[in-house]
Amino acid sequence: MIKVVRYDLNEDSYYKSVKELVELLSKDNELTLDFYQRWTERKKKSNNVISNGIAIPHAVDNSGRERILLSFGIIKKRVVYKKTKLRFIALLGIPENLDSSLVKATSELYDFVSMIVRNQVLLENAEKYNNERSFIQMLEGI
Repeated sequence: MIKVVRYDLNEDSYYKSVKELVELLSKDNELTLDFYQRWTERKKKSNNVISNGIAIPHAVDNSGRERILLSFGIIKKRVVYKKTKLRFIALLGIPENLDSSLVKATSELYDFVSMIVRNQVLLENAEKYNNERSFIQMLEGI
């Protein structure tokens, strides 16, 4: 299963924006606060994918939920990271224990996020994503 949620972010730096997103997700019981620390540790070893103004922070989610989390954080202030003006953050939380269906879903989700980065309609749909509607709204207009 994949869970998709969207939040507006008001911080003025990349790291603060990711932290704000994790805090919002924690408040809604979607992630634990230690996700941010695990992400920063992981980031020291590898780089986030940043393309077309989208940052893709990802780390293991130890909330115990058996789902993959995709959270869009829409950046409302000007945030520049590595000379790139960021439009939004697509945060991925991958469960610690993956069964075969979650492994497949994880692979498909990474492919989907890659498509979002390259497709203007999908980018706009992600920016306008409504948490109250189904995930299929992402595909409207393509």
